[in-house]
Amino acid sequence: MSGSKYQLKCAKLELNDIEVVQRLIQALAAIISDAKAWHRLEVYRGCYFQTPDQRLPIDPGWYVICDGQRTPLYVGQGNNLHSRLNPGSRSLDNFAHSTRDSDAVRNFIKALHTMGYIPVLYVPIAASRICFIELACWGRSTN
Repeated sequence: MSGSKYQLKCAKLELNDIEVVQRLIQALAAIISDAKAWHRLEVYRGCYFQTPDQRLPIDPGWYVICDGQRTPLYVGQGNNLHSRLNPGSRSLDNFAHSTRDSDAVRNFIKALHTMGYIPVLYVPIAASRICFIELACWGRSTN
């Protein structure tokens, strides 16, 4: 992240350590509790998701596809959040992209939304760098 005001170095997260997992969950919860992390999600031309209201960060990170009551339906990861959730990237799921076979749940959500069974979709996003900053700051206010 050359030129960034944040200089974060992290070799790996030990996801078998319960304290690390709890910190990660708390960091993600803090991020998605911010209304700015939530975006309207639509299905475009039956094969794509799109966030019509604003451009997402081009950072790597996680996203959670939720219904109108903000119930999580799918958790995903992308190297570029904007490209993963918008049609200009050609981020087709497997029914539109024959070489992908891991997006059956995303396809199912698109079909249910298109048929009106899930009329509203939202997607909160958590860019990796913001999550790691939250992790790095965790517990500092109590020390």
